[in-house]
Amino acid sequence: MRLTARAAVLALLLMPALAGAQDVLPAATQIAAAVQAAPDDRRADATVLGYDAAGALTTLRKGTNEFICLADNPKVNGISVAATTATSTRSWPADAS
Repeated sequence: MRLTARAAVLALLLMPALAGAQDVLPAATQIAAAVQAAPDDRRADATVLGYDAAGALTTLRKGTNEFICLADNPKVNGISVAATTATSTRSWPADAS
């Protein structure tokens, strides 16, 4: 059930990407989607990298823990978010099984 809720939230947040839009999503939307790849207890304090209006990679939120989350790239078809630390990488939904 929890996985289904995550999938629904991610799909709603990234609806323009699902429709093939190339527009960069608002920072708040990118952050909300990107942190889904991090463990629940690490999301609030994770650094989030995403994309500015020109599509360049930028820091959307500076964090205080070891996690770095990456928002979906608007220039690439499909949806992909990821979270990493110095020693591991998690992506969602690939690791959701």
